[in-house]
Amino acid sequence: MINELLFNKIITAEKINTHSHFKPKSVSEEISLRFLIERSYLSWHRLPLLSTQEERSFYILNEGSRSYFVYLMRAIQDIYKINDPLTAENWELYDSIIRREGNVPGMQESILKKCCRYKTSLLDAYWLPGSDNQKRQLYTPVFRIDPYLFAYDKNITNHDHHNTWTLHNKVFACLHEYIEFFKDLIRNQIASGCVALKCAVAYDRPLIVDNPTFDEASKVFDNKNYTEKDVKAFQDYMINQACRLAAQLDVPLQWHTGLGCLKDTRALELLSLIQRHPATNFVLFHGSYPWTGDIPALLHNYRNVYADICWMPLLSPTKAKSTLHELIEIAPADHILWGCDTSTPEESYGACIALAEILSEVLHEKIISGYLDFTRSDLLIHQILMGNALKLYRLSDFT
Repeated sequence: MINELLFNKIITAEKINTHSHFKPKSVSEEISLRFLIERSYLSWHRLPLLSTQEERSFYILNEGSRSYFVYLMRAIQDIYKINDPLTAENWELYDSIIRREGNVPGMQESILKKCCRYKTSLLDAYWLPGSDNQKRQLYTPVFRIDPYLFAYDKNITNHDHHNTWTLHNKVFACLHEYIEFFKDLIRNQIASGCVALKCAVAYDRPLIVDNPTFDEASKVFDNKNYTEKDVKAFQDYMINQACRLAAQLDVPLQWHTGLGCLKDTRALELLSLIQRHPATNFVLFHGSYPWTGDIPALLHNYRNVYADICWMPLLSPTKAKSTLHELIEIAPADHILWGCDTSTPEESYGACIALAEILSEVLHEKIISGYLDFTRSDLLIHQILMGNALKLYRLSDFT
């Protein structure tokens, strides 16, 4: 009974969604069942065609127990009022309902506002850093910096296929020139409404960031036969520049940790960077999964570290639950946040359902054990879902 009350309180509560990738669909694209699967984490690996009943049966058999599938389908059933679970036999029915209702003007925005209950969603537009999709009433932009760690060669891009050439049609002859461009760009983005910087370089390289000199960082510009060591020196130098700028401009620096290229991408690899920049607020994403003990340890020792469990409830509800237990016990209550980290409103609502399930279970267990009372539980719900983000990102328009 307590668990159900907590779940309903969480799922219906107003929220600040701290991390999202709601990429606009092209004119030729139509929202369909296939579209929603392709835009979800189920497409981490190449999808089969799913055009025959045999393919669909095989797909559901093998993917149907994955948390990505479970919560996407729960969301679809709730949003589109479909009673029966997805099967190969009713696949076309699902698809026809989604096509008919999902493409109605205003439907996608309605899911974000009425189902997810978002006051705003912080938008990490990796396709156009700093964009708000021209919908400031729905999205608050953050500025992704990792494309700008690839300014040394117009033919080398990050994992999203971007660099300063693809985004600005610019190449640079020297580090002095580039630093001025980088600083001006970030200042202008913050002045235009971006509320944080974001770094997802864990998809491209390890997270260990050294403290190279200017001369070491310049080598990628001075020598066309630059080495991997030279590239790392340049990237590390620019990351340190970004940390200093974030502190000067009083905006947090969001960091992807955990999954990515996997080698040396756990949150503890950022320890020296965090120590080097005590005035910078580091928001560490995804619980550093699968190294989930790292972030509670960092929060225990450093007040400039925050935990955002975005993606975790969808990725692994079990790990998300144990991580939340630890964070509540170890971290200051105003240092825990959540975002959906999804690309469609439907999957975002699935992320809301996953969060409501695991957070209600955690709080229920802590109430039953006597660790928390109902008043403290309600405070934590408000802080994690909205209050902490309002404060950290200075979102005064949404109070």
